[in-house]
Amino acid sequence: MNLFISYSSKDKKVVDKIALKLKSFSDVKYWDGSKKLGEGAWAQITEWIESSDAVLVIITESAVKRGLAIGKEIGIAKTKNKKIIPFVSDKISGKETTFLEDIAYEKLDFDNPDEAIQTIDSHITKLFSERKKTLSSQQLAERIAKLPINKEDVQKQQLKQILAIAAIVVAIIILTKE
Repeated sequence: MNLFISYSSKDKKVVDKIALKLKSFSDVKYWDGSKKLGEGAWAQITEWIESSDAVLVIITESAVKRGLAIGKEIGIAKTKNKKIIPFVSDKISGKETTFLEDIAYEKLDFDNPDEAIQTIDSHITKLFSERKKTLSSQQLAERIAKLPINKEDVQKQQLKQILAIAAIVVAIIILTKE
C-alpha cells in the first residue's frame, strides 16, 4: 500500500515517527524537506498523491495555519479519488476543519504522540488488511485474464458444446415424433 502524509512542517517530528511505524507494511511518502532550493515541490507532491492508495492528513494547530497547502493536497486527492484519512488534534475546533467538508475524521491528542501514533497505526493497519483482501481478488482476476489460451483447446470445447446442443435437438425431435 502506498501512503502520502499531508502535514505541517512544524509537526515533522511526530510525522517522522508515524512514517517509521507505517513503513513496515507501506510505502510512505511525505515532504521531508530534503529537496534542494529551487526544485519544484508541487510536482513531486502531486506525483506522490497520484501514486498513493490513501492520503493521511495530520491536522494540528500548525496545519490549520498552513490550511491552504493542506487544502490543496486534499483537493488533489479528491480529484484522483484517493481515500482521505484525516486525524485532527483535539485542540482544533470544528470551525477550523471546514476544509475537510464531508470527510469523517478522528480527534487525537498529539501532545501524547505515542498514543496518537498507535491509533493511527491501528486505523492504517485495518485499512491495509481490507485493501489486501481486495487486491487478492483483483490479482486473481488479473491472473486469470493473463492465462495463455490454447486455440485448439478452445476449438475442441466449442465443438463439444455444438455436439451437445445437436444431441439435445435430435433427442427433442425423436421424442416429439413418438
